[in-house]
Amino acid sequence: MLRRAGIGLAAICISQQSLAGTGVFINDVELNQQQVSQLSQAYQTAIAPGEYWYDAKTGAWGLKCGPGLALGLAGLDMGGELKADASCGNTGVYINGRELHNMDLMNLQALSGPILPGRYWMDAQLNAGKEGGP
Repeated sequence: MLRRAGIGLAAICISQQSLAGTGVFINDVELNQQQVSQLSQAYQTAIAPGEYWYDAKTGAWGLKCGPGLALGLAGLDMGGELKADASCGNTGVYINGRELHNMDLMNLQALSGPILPGRYWMDAQLNAGKEGGP
């Protein structure tokens, strides 16, 4: 009866694993099992399910709507595009498109001194400048 309706059994038989997903989201995109395994190997630790933001230019990452938790490997091609509201910041200071969380701004200012609201770039070596500038 299913064949007559044009629906093959392969389309109906979806594995439990693909239904369950990994529960690991980076920049609002769920990673597949292979990507989670690659991260686990790279960081030598299990990756807990959750929603994370990740800045591929610096390697900074944190929990969605939170400050940065660590600097990791830069340049990983995982997850979606880093969004301005990834940290739910309200500082007016943007680095690589993400508005910094208050804690991020305080920590950065402890290293560099006052930072005016604006848009900045930063790389994995922590070189930084105004967006569009050197």
